[in-house]
Amino acid sequence: MNTLSLKLLGASRINPTVYIDGKKIKCKKNKFGALECAYNCAKSEAEVVITRQTELGGKLWLLMNMIFFFISILGILDPPYDKVCVAVDCKFVVQVQGDTSVTVKVGTLGDSGKFATIEGTDGIKEISNYYAFDKKIKRRWRIQAALRVILFIGIVVGLIFLLINK
Repeated sequence: MNTLSLKLLGASRINPTVYIDGKKIKCKKNKFGALECAYNCAKSEAEVVITRQTELGGKLWLLMNMIFFFISILGILDPPYDKVCVAVDCKFVVQVQGDTSVTVKVGTLGDSGKFATIEGTDGIKEISNYYAFDKKIKRRWRIQAALRVILFIGIVVGLIFLLINK
């Protein structure tokens, strides 16, 4: 059985989703903050896909956002949404013989460009490796932030109004 060890350096800030041969793989953080995962391959090559999926990219993003806003006691207990608004598309094929180790080093993220440097064995074929600033996610992030502030202020003013008139 062939084993592929994948290490993602500098990727913890973007919270990537990793698929190997079409299966979603859970990555664990090591003590240095790098993400690591291992996958047992039956074939001699494995296709690795690294993407980034956000809650604000879904179809029902506004509905889910407002539901969680009210469930989390007006957003007080809700974790903040990620401000990094980039779409990632990194896909490569690795030749796996025995124990194969691949390191993906994520560079600094600007407006758009190359996502990462892929290091490891000689049998790595890069298919796509880029990221781009996602304007749709940034716009949705601003809309949800404004709605949360307006709703919070409106509910507080409404409660104060009810308490004064009672």
